Amino acid sequence: MIYDQIINIDKYEKILGRKMIQTIKDVYNGKLHHDDLNISIFEYNIEDTINNPIFECHYRHIDCQIMMDGSEYMYYTNSSFIKAISEINYKDDYQLFESKNIVNYYFKKVNL
Repeated sequence: MIYDQIINIDKYEKILGRKMIQTIKDVYNGKLHHDDLNISIFEYNIEDTINNPIFECHYRHIDCQIMMDGSEYMYYTNSSFIKAISEINYKDDYQLFESKNIVNYYFKKVNL
């Protein structure tokens, strides 16, 4: 997982490719239509995740998250500590997990 500021996105072109870099820029700038991409926008109350952090896993697609506004808690754990709490959802490409051994970080968007 990479954590950085959107202004540095171009330095990841060798990893993500030019098309993905342009797509991330487009999404960040409000252009949400891409024929070959599934773009979802979620809003949630971060307080809901504090006592019950859920981890997700994707098997076919990558999950690129861009914090557009506000703040967010992100949770980390070693894969040896996770326990599946759902079956694999092949249609939507995800599976949910929980863990009792977590580390959390708090991120707040800063306007540059």
